[in-house]
This record gives sequence, C-alpha cells and structure tokens, in this order.
Amino acid sequence: MTKVSFLSTGDNNPKVTVILLSDQLKLNHDIISFDKKLNNIISNSLNDNKLFTGKFAQNIVLTTTDIEGKIIHIILIGLGNELNLKEYQLEEIGGIIWKTTSRLAQDSVNVSVKNRIAGYSSVDVAVLLASGAVLASYKFDSNKTKLNDPDRNYCKNFNVICDNESDVSRLFEEKKAEVDGVFLARNFVSQVPNLLYPESYANEIAKILGEVGVEVEILGEREM
Repeated sequence: MTKVSFLSTGDNNPKVTVILLSDQLKLNHDIISFDKKLNNIISNSLNDNKLFTGKFAQNIVLTTTDIEGKIIHIILIGLGNELNLKEYQLEEIGGIIWKTTSRLAQDSVNVSVKNRIAGYSSVDVAVLLASGAVLASYKFDSNKTKLNDPDRNYCKNFNVICDNESDVSRLFEEKKAEVDGVFLARNFVSQVPNLLYPESYANEIAKILGEVGVEVEILGEREM
C-alpha cells in the first residue's frame, strides 16, 4: 500500500510536482515563482489552449530540467468548474495523481494543498486526494506464486504538503477506515471460489470482527 505523509514543507527539488488547475487556468503566486525557475514551461503550455484546458480529470505531464540538470516532471491536472466539484471527484483526482506518477516510474510525488477549493477546505482536499491515491494503489496478489518485482517503480510515497498537518492526519485516519473497508470488499470479490465459499467466508468475517471485539455467532442450516 502506498504510504501517505502530510508535511508542512516538501522536498526543495522534487522529481514530480502536481499542479491542480480549474478551467479558469489561474496560477497563484507560488506556482508563478516555480514556473519562472523553469523558464515558464507551465505558462507557455497553458497559452496553447489545445494542450490543456483545465477540464475535469484532464492531465498532461511536462518534463524539463532544473538549473542543475536534474529531470523534473510536472503533472497538470484539471479540476473543471470548481463550483461543481464533488467529494468523489477529488478522490478520483488523487487516483489520477498516483497512476500518473507510477506511469512515470517515480516512487514519490509532492502535492501542495495550501488553499481551499470552492466549498472544500484545504484540510478536506488533502484528505480526499490522499484517500483517492490509496484506493488507486490497490492490488490483489494474494494468490500469486510469483509476485512482480518488488523493486519495480510505482508511487510508494504520496506526500501532501499542507497546513494543520495534525488535523489532516487525524481526519485521514477516519477516512482510511473506509478505504480499509473497500479493500476488504475488493479482496472478497476477487477471491477464487475454491478458497472463498460460504463456510470460509463466515469464518473470515468472524475472525476480522473478532479482532475488533465483535462477537459473531455462525449459524448452520439446522440453526436457521
């Protein structure tokens, strides 16, 4: 599972940086300063309205080098009309960030969330992006005799740069309980029938609930 970290500051020279833009394509002061260091690659790309329009879920990758010659990937992701954004769509954006970073064969990404987006506070946005990234990282490989190369590049570290890290972390733990429930359901749905059948399913449920203090009684045909 991808590790999520909530940080007050990020790496000064991240290999992958994410910029979220509505269909208004407005750059804030921090992005403008960042852009100038990279010879205006972001603003120049936005000037070509055929390349990026900011519609929801649209994403492009800009690759350049910094003054030291190190490769930098910039992921532009569209939010569309901010006023129409739903919670699940922010989670979807988090998933897109994770998948795009993995496709670039990079093991970490920085996502800066310092401002509110429409009706969502920066705390809400940070939590939803992170939960979406974790959901996208799901893999079902418990039955594989040979796993893929464990060193294969994929996004292992999803770093959210935000204020009030402690508040964000607390709310994310609550959200993560939902994610764990989704993963559990996916595991059951993906399991093969010779390993998951009524009896084994009941025993697995009893085991899982027993670990959190829930007493489970399993009824057979006679008891029912």
